[in-house]
Amino acid sequence: MAQFLDQYRIIEAQKEDSVTFIKDLLVYIDKLENDLRGENQRLQKELEDAHLDLDDARRSRREMQQQLTATSQRLVQYNTDNESLKNRNPYIILLIDGDGTIFHEEYIRQGLEGGKKAANALRNAALEQCPNIPDDVEVIAKIFANVSGLAKAMKRVGVLDNGEDLREFTLGFTQGKASFDFIDVGHGKERADSKIREATGWNIRNHNCKQILLGVSHDAGYAPFLDEVLRDESTTRRISIIEGTPIVRARVKYLRSGTSWD
Repeated sequence: MAQFLDQYRIIEAQKEDSVTFIKDLLVYIDKLENDLRGENQRLQKELEDAHLDLDDARRSRREMQQQLTATSQRLVQYNTDNESLKNRNPYIILLIDGDGTIFHEEYIRQGLEGGKKAANALRNAALEQCPNIPDDVEVIAKIFANVSGLAKAMKRVGVLDNGEDLREFTLGFTQGKASFDFIDVGHGKERADSKIREATGWNIRNHNCKQILLGVSHDAGYAPFLDEVLRDESTTRRISIIEGTPIVRARVKYLRSGTSWD
């Protein structure tokens, strides 16, 4: 009987151990399920966040692409407008130091009419020197000189009989073309020089100015100025020097540039 009692106790102890084990196992499984459920929820949240981030990234990329397209279109339009502005109202300009570079005396002796003829001849010659310029180009001419001093010099060396002819010639030249001016700067060595330097600097910065023709070859004093403006290759292409040929010792010159300007 005692033997059965011992076996019963052993079985009961084993049963309690089994129950405890099962309880522990259930607790572990429950904790594991909770942990897995929490991990699954965390991963699900991360996945949802990743989807949202992906949607945001796609939206941002689409918006950036649209902005890039719009910017590219604006850039093309800006470039087109810029080229249009650069080619709108194109002009070439002649800046001439008239104290040493002038027209043939045949024009000057004709006074007013000679000035108008000279303006027309100058315009045609300038266009011949710039064959690649647009057809609608405007030709502007500015001649700076001490008119009274020049008239006296030309009369003194016998080029003119009447100094008043030069005055009349300058009026005819100015009246000949709306964009042509023969400007009397009065007495003073640097008066014409400073105006030509100033006008060259202003026009070279203007993209509408396609070519500048400088009538300054008679005066070595322009050399430093020319060295300065001809440093840049783009500037060099847009500036031409009109060669002057001396006819009297008083620095009176004909206007020439590789072709006849008469």
